[in-house]
Amino acid sequence: MIYLPVFWDHIPTLLAHNYYCSSEAGLWVYKTPEQWKKENQGAAETLTDSELSRFWVDPDSKTRITYLNERFEDRRSDRHLRFIPVTIFTNTLVDRKSGISWLNMCPLAQDTET
Repeated sequence: MIYLPVFWDHIPTLLAHNYYCSSEAGLWVYKTPEQWKKENQGAAETLTDSELSRFWVDPDSKTRITYLNERFEDRRSDRHLRFIPVTIFTNTLVDRKSGISWLNMCPLAQDTET
């Protein structure tokens, strides 16, 4: 009888985790680095790696935006499911000059209790 009050969310969490892992998890590459370099000749050589990446949170979309260098930013959004401890993370790499996303990654939905 103690199982239900303590672990009431365990089975729904496993079901949600399996569903989102099979339906939404993945990696989408819209443009390869080679394609980007071909379209933006000479730009790759001018990029510098920022040791201290600046970030801010967009108050409207609750997206964390990290500036990787003068040209690219990483956008991370989290979607929390109600009543069960599952969070879905989505990372998108964006060319700040053109505004085009060229990588979108939605890793496995993760149990936030671990």
